[in-house]
Amino acid sequence: MTNKFDLEKAKNIARDYAISTGMECLVLPADQGSIINPYNGVIHDCLCYGFNSDVARMCINLHAEGAYLAKSAGFPQSYYCPMGLLHWASPVIIDGCLKGAFIAGHTFLNQSQEDILSFKSISGKHKKLLSSYPKLKKSLLQSPIINDERLQSLKNMLDVIARSFTDEDISENDFHDIREAFRKSYDYDPQCTKEISWHTLLTAIRDNDIVAAGKALDEFLKEIRQATDSQTVHVALTQLIIFIYDYSLEKEGQCFLSERCLNAFNELERIDDIEELAVWAENSLKAMFEASTLIPALKNADMLFKAVQYIQDHYMEKFSLQDIADYVHFSAPYFSKVFKKEIGVTFTKYLTNVRIEKSKQLLKNTGVALSDIPTLVGFEEQSYFTRVFRATTGVSPGKYRTRNT
Repeated sequence: MTNKFDLEKAKNIARDYAISTGMECLVLPADQGSIINPYNGVIHDCLCYGFNSDVARMCINLHAEGAYLAKSAGFPQSYYCPMGLLHWASPVIIDGCLKGAFIAGHTFLNQSQEDILSFKSISGKHKKLLSSYPKLKKSLLQSPIINDERLQSLKNMLDVIARSFTDEDISENDFHDIREAFRKSYDYDPQCTKEISWHTLLTAIRDNDIVAAGKALDEFLKEIRQATDSQTVHVALTQLIIFIYDYSLEKEGQCFLSERCLNAFNELERIDDIEELAVWAENSLKAMFEASTLIPALKNADMLFKAVQYIQDHYMEKFSLQDIADYVHFSAPYFSKVFKKEIGVTFTKYLTNVRIEKSKQLLKNTGVALSDIPTLVGFEEQSYFTRVFRATTGVSPGKYRTRNT
């Protein structure tokens, strides 16, 4: 019998974390599809997920993804929501499976961001939400601003809390490479799955049709319950997870659900009863289908906010598009494509604009020598800086200083 995540104890500790740090601390039970805020309405007057069920689904999937990533990495992970607010997650692992997580944050990193809806990525629902509830935007903009050092301390504290509920060390070495797990699963004889069909279900997955997938899943579950032995069910579910992984890999160029797939394998290994397998499939597969429609856009939003934050913090240094792509763990072509689509300009143009805006601030300060400004904002040559500045503003740096001081 799998040990359970003690929710009452978790809620009490999350409340203590919130009181002592001034940060929201949420509890996310992996099997309930819900968010628990034991200190609700105290640190923030209100939060997004309380107003709209679609946004709540995004929040739950986003925070669950943070927990899965932390489980895979072996330490707490920080990430941005589509509002541009920073969070960090630490998982609760019991019997090798994700049973829940602690989520903290709703903060800004290093500086406040007045325009919390800069990007087009999945923000239509959020824009509508904020326009309908002005107090929500006010509440979010009052989020605390923390620096990198404090972020690390807060993550360390949350890690200690989560590990007190965990029955084993959350080490990256504890988990198989997901491809190895897939190859191992193919050792089963595929003929033993002939009494369970999933063609309709796979079609619904390909079409990203949640309604059709739900109906097909119901039929799939009936067939599972009619199976003659648990190995048949194991094989059918394993093959289905393999398909979800491979389809996500083919569609997105990488599998956004890899951690969830691996966690599903770990859970399946511990269930033998056919009825228990059917119950697991009903809960886990529905959650995985929903995640498959939301996670890519959520990860894109996180990627963009991380990239923009990095640019704002390091604009004075020399770095390339490849450096940023490596930093956010995406391929350079994919990062470049999404950045241009969501921001509206290329990465190079955005970086140049940031550097020019920073140079304008320095030019208004007569205590800073004109010859020092290019280096301070990331340009290696003064002549190149002057050309770019003139092309962007219509005047030379010297004339801009004269007009603005």
